[in-house]
Amino acid sequence: MHQSTQTLYQVTQQVKFLHLQAEVESLLQQLQIMKQQRLAAASHEDSN
Repeated sequence: MHQSTQTLYQVTQQVKFLHLQAEVESLLQQLQIMKQQRLAAASHEDSN
């Protein structure tokens, strides 16, 4: 593979990886929020 083609490939892969990483972070945050909401709802149910 030509040098510049290989570098471009590596950069492309890195960008894809960073996008995936950001997506995973976002999903994990959403999960945390959902857990907190569920806990809040559960404790609200208990207090009734």
